[in-house]
Amino acid sequence: MIITKSLPLLASLGIAGTLLIGPASASATTPLCSSSQLVARYVNSQGAAGTFYDHWQLTNVGSSCHTQGWVGGLNFGSDGRPLPTTLHRTAGPSSPIVLNHGQHASWSFGYGDPGVLGCTPEAPVAMILTPPDNEAPVLASRGEPACNGDLVYESPLGLGG
Repeated sequence: MIITKSLPLLASLGIAGTLLIGPASASATTPLCSSSQLVARYVNSQGAAGTFYDHWQLTNVGSSCHTQGWVGGLNFGSDGRPLPTTLHRTAGPSSPIVLNHGQHASWSFGYGDPGVLGCTPEAPVAMILTPPDNEAPVLASRGEPACNGDLVYESPLGLGG
């Protein structure tokens, strides 16, 4: 599939990168969570006042680790082509999160209701998600259907949820 072949190129170009913001005090006791030990999962969607909020989780399938900040994301179309994807971060930096095996951190992507905005978003079939302070992306089995690739909101990671 074209998407999986594009992942190393995107990571090497820094397109899928994201920035760790805030203190890294948790790193003194646990290592940084790597992409290889995190599994992305779409949880559900809720909507209000013309905006949809899609809730996601990163579950730790490895040994204890820490993370904090925002997850990077890039949508892909059915032909494997990257779609415009703009993320706007909301709120301030998150606190460090220690994830033991089986625990998860969650966040939300929010976007305007295409029907209210009068647009037809391109249908994303997959998304690469890049955990904070990682270069290697994690493949998600769905994308975010935002108008013109504009994901209006992205919350920082939080423990559980």
